Amino acid sequence: MPLGFDGNSAFAEYRQQVRYFGGLGMGTFDGKYPYAETDSGTNVSDMSRFGLNISVTDDRELSFFTEILAQPNQMEAPWYFVNWRASDSIIIRAGKTRFANWLYSETKSIGYTYPWPELPADVYRINPLTSMYGVSAEYSLDTAVGGFTLDIQMGSIDAETLGTKVKSDIASAATVTYQKDDFKWIFSGLYTENLKLELSPLLVPQVRAFYVTSSIKSQVGPVVLISELGRMRAGATTAERERSRLVAAKARAGADPQNPNDPELQAAVARSIIADSAVISGTTGYLHLGYEIGSFQPYALGVILNADKDSLFFKSHKRYGGGLLWLATDEVAVKLLATRVVMDNKNYGLSTVPLSESLSGSGSKDLGIRSANLIQASIDFLF
Repeated sequence: MPLGFDGNSAFAEYRQQVRYFGGLGMGTFDGKYPYAETDSGTNVSDMSRFGLNISVTDDRELSFFTEILAQPNQMEAPWYFVNWRASDSIIIRAGKTRFANWLYSETKSIGYTYPWPELPADVYRINPLTSMYGVSAEYSLDTAVGGFTLDIQMGSIDAETLGTKVKSDIASAATVTYQKDDFKWIFSGLYTENLKLELSPLLVPQVRAFYVTSSIKSQVGPVVLISELGRMRAGATTAERERSRLVAAKARAGADPQNPNDPELQAAVARSIIADSAVISGTTGYLHLGYEIGSFQPYALGVILNADKDSLFFKSHKRYGGGLLWLATDEVAVKLLATRVVMDNKNYGLSTVPLSESLSGSGSKDLGIRSANLIQASIDFLF
């Protein structure tokens, strides 16, 4: 699809190149708490971003790539790495890289755009495992039936989610990609050893996580199909989970609801949150079906995230609706999306309810299944 470029493209004829990309987004949500980076009411949300892709190279063998991304109240370098082309089919990288897992990498990492204004937050926002510090090797093979790529990554995770530091001793990932014309298939797996989620000065539990996903992206004539199905499995031991729940329940029972910042209450609830829900265990996926009419693409979108039955705080999100993509030029896209969100979890899930509301218990009055409407719009550009 247009409005994209490949972070591994050959920049042989350039000593340096800078690409600008970004988007201005806004949304309205009629639920009680923020959702998908959109507050209740209409607002310019965190969907808005501006980025620079920078490459420096002396030839095809050795290159340096980095990205600088600015969002409201935040600036970061999502990735930066040295790229060494050992041969025509082998590339070795070292530095901070995105996991090759998920369509996430093709959007956030290189300024590539898909029809929706933001990635399905139900699938991606609650998972902090998106990048690593380490090395990776990529092997490509072209055959008569299509191109195959094997990408192996090893290193460590050092990230942040919901104000909580996320680190791991060892992380590894492997991805197999098959591409033939407009058809692309991805199968990937991620494994971390001793994943630690720190909310200092709290107890740090040990967590193991495993995530496997397969995705299909194809475009046949005017029909566009983008789909993904994933499985995440993470958690502390059964004993740690039970201990955390009991301590949190006891602290809540004896807490002063007028003082949500009480350190003991925060510590107890945070231990329970970390043990149970810092990385959601469950099944995720989405399906996008569009039809191209000239420079316009109307589409339908369905998203689902079902947590495992033993999840304490989080149950499920379901989201469905439709939108319209208008490719005004090869560099500018206008996107609209209206969806119905159905939530079955406490406090809309940890990714939305304010911490003070959750700790005080006032947000816990909204239990059970609820639904709300989300409307989003954005203008994306790439130069």
